[in-house]
Amino acid sequence: MDRKYLEWTVPLIIFFLSVLFGLRGTNLALGLFLALLTYLSLRIFRYKNRLRSRDYIVAATGSAFSTILGFLPPLFLTPWGMRIDFVALPWIIIWLYSGLETALLSAVLSIPMVGYLEPGGGGWIGGIMKFLASIWMIVIPELLSRGKHSGLRFRVGLVAAIIVRSIAMIIFNYYFAIPLFFGLDPSLVVTQFERGLACMKIIGFSGVVLFIIEIIVWNTVQGFIDVFFSLLIYRGIAERQKLE
Repeated sequence: MDRKYLEWTVPLIIFFLSVLFGLRGTNLALGLFLALLTYLSLRIFRYKNRLRSRDYIVAATGSAFSTILGFLPPLFLTPWGMRIDFVALPWIIIWLYSGLETALLSAVLSIPMVGYLEPGGGGWIGGIMKFLASIWMIVIPELLSRGKHSGLRFRVGLVAAIIVRSIAMIIFNYYFAIPLFFGLDPSLVVTQFERGLACMKIIGFSGVVLFIIEIIVWNTVQGFIDVFFSLLIYRGIAERQKLE
């Protein structure tokens, strides 16, 4: 399929899906935003001439698999709506096999699918937050290891990715996701956390400390799941290919 044709058809599909499954009055504006984001991403990738037609197919397939994995019950659901799941695994596996650009494209294409099609996906906020949380698990190791998927630099990159992810999610949850999703002023986020997690006061955590610890703990858990299972699948396939 011609890549110029994909540049128009994929954003249009995403626009109609966003409008169809959108919430209240935000769906039209959101659909236009996601369609524009996808179009610009495709244009940039084509301008740099880094992606082949096969890469577009791989990216779209990864997006479909992310959606399918999202229909599985979450391993855990936090009180503020974060799902511990396997949704980001296809993006990371695609990065390991096909490179950074293809993985990023697959993640962008997944935003409306993750947010709107999956049970409890959280709409546009949930889709964008899943992207913003998971993208560090790809970008940081790629930058630090310079494209190599083994060795000390790669392992350091994976650890650094979880740290950066946790810091980013503290900021995005405080100023973006939780205030918009629950209709709260950012100044009330910590108070609501204390009410929802009153049991944590028993062991001495409260206020901002409680908020930060909760975000770090669950993003570390999700980051470990993403890394462990992605590498397990990737290396398992690689070993099988060697035997063949």
